[in-house]
Amino acid sequence: MYSEKQLSLARASDKDMGLISVSQADAAKDAQESTNSASWTSDELRQARPAAPETISFVNSSGVLVTNAEVARVIDGVSLIWRNGPTCEGMVRLEDLPQDLRVRFGYDAAKTKAADDLANANKARWQQEADAAVAAQAAASQYTSSSDDSSGYGAGDLGGGRVYVRGYYRSNGTYVHSYSRSYPSR
Repeated sequence: MYSEKQLSLARASDKDMGLISVSQADAAKDAQESTNSASWTSDELRQARPAAPETISFVNSSGVLVTNAEVARVIDGVSLIWRNGPTCEGMVRLEDLPQDLRVRFGYDAAKTKAADDLANANKARWQQEADAAVAAQAAASQYTSSSDDSSGYGAGDLGGGRVYVRGYYRSNGTYVHSYSRSYPSR
């Protein structure tokens, strides 16, 4: 319900308004001080977005000269993502760039080695999983082909075998690696 008396009691007093509000002159002064970069700390300046996109030129691993590439993102001292127009983009490892660009973007040899080791370990694991899945699929197909069932269906078709599932991307962008699962029962 609407009550004029309750509304008046809930309003801030003049003293409270003085504590929580700022005059226009003070607000303008604060805004001018906040845009003065001399009052920023070095950490704030480092994290600030540049006024213009940062561009670089380099030779990629294929030997092609890339000029005026806009730096989109630097990835943890290991690589950077660049784009040159709306359709041309890519990733380059910082270790493949000239020394001045390596220093500028914070190249870290230890992080690069750790990232390479992780990528190689993942690749080996995925290959083992794929090999195991192929072997399981071959064993399942051999089992179903050697079945002597007069109905025309192998034992694997009735729920006893394994099925190889290829890797795929979910709708949210995550990748599901290939695997073997039990055959669906009928």
